[in-house]
Amino acid sequence: MKKVADILRANILIFFGALLFLLFLNLFAGNGYNIAEGVIAMLVAAFSLVYGILNIVVGKGLKSNVKRIFDVILVCSYALLMFLFFLFGLIQDAQLNGYLGPTGWIIAIFSILASLALMGLYPVARFLNKKPLNNIAYLFAGIFCLALLLDVLFAGSGAPIAIGNIVIVLVAVYVLFNIYLFGSLENGGAPAKEEPKAIEQKEEEKPEEKAEEPAPEEEAE
Repeated sequence: MKKVADILRANILIFFGALLFLLFLNLFAGNGYNIAEGVIAMLVAAFSLVYGILNIVVGKGLKSNVKRIFDVILVCSYALLMFLFFLFGLIQDAQLNGYLGPTGWIIAIFSILASLALMGLYPVARFLNKKPLNNIAYLFAGIFCLALLLDVLFAGSGAPIAIGNIVIVLVAVYVLFNIYLFGSLENGGAPAKEEPKAIEQKEEEKPEEKAEEPAPEEEAE
């Protein structure tokens, strides 16, 4: 079981990128809203695949600063994609379908704000190694996860979705992204700098070199 978990963790970005590519590819056959979402989705999917392959090929050789930048690009670009997804969905449900209940409005606005909050807070939490910021980032990552869950459980109009109408591929994409998102936050932000006191303490703990004892003088005969 541990081996399966390790394989999944190592290839999670490849799985996520491949499913995202297949899920949003058909949007290019739609209208302007769908094409805009499709373009961004293709870019996010391509970046996920490249990043996932680099993680496997380079492994620990990938510098922490580069990895941190790649994490920020991926998370923020996906949050941007979901922001457009929720925003365009709200416009289509309100204008084209002609009906949007109170639950639909609340979920749509909540999801849009959650996407924007993740885009703004995630980079700050990753680049500044501050515990309060990390805790806030965890909070808004959970809120974003809730927004994705609500998108699965409720239709755009606000009506609950039956089990038979749930898109399994969409659920898989959401799950894979959240595993990656919380894993990247768990890895921490920028490496903390050692405080001067800690450095001095380390120097004090070093074993002192024993002074060479002078050779005993030969006794005079």
